[in-house]
Amino acid sequence: MFKAARRRLDRRGISYGLVFILITVAALAVAAMLIGPMIRMGSAGGKQAVLQVVGTPTIQGQRVYLTVRNIGTLAAQVTHVAYAGQQASVAVLAGSNPVQPGASTTFYADFPANTFQTAGATYELTLITDQGTIAFTAYKQT
Repeated sequence: MFKAARRRLDRRGISYGLVFILITVAALAVAAMLIGPMIRMGSAGGKQAVLQVVGTPTIQGQRVYLTVRNIGTLAAQVTHVAYAGQQASVAVLAGSNPVQPGASTTFYADFPANTFQTAGATYELTLITDQGTIAFTAYKQT
């Protein structure tokens, strides 16, 4: 009777190697489920527009001229130039809007009369895009 009870508790049918393989496969499956979404989020986060104001932005009369370069990996739409609480819509002088990755576009924006009065002065303006804002300085020529 003692031998019969002992046989029921004997686990010779499952080898330790098989148990090790099953545990390893389960651990790898869980790791793949956790790491997969993180990789997808990282690659999506790497796509963004990075805009630079290049050259020297100038002001002639009440018109602001500036060139923007996109060094990012996603197109960016430039919408306005702001100064002292006023916003002026931008128009394309050369290039395209949205600014494509690797491309440059020259814009101008017209402000109301007497916004920029002092010739030879510099003015702190803000470029408004669909990706955020960029502060820049423009020189008033005439």
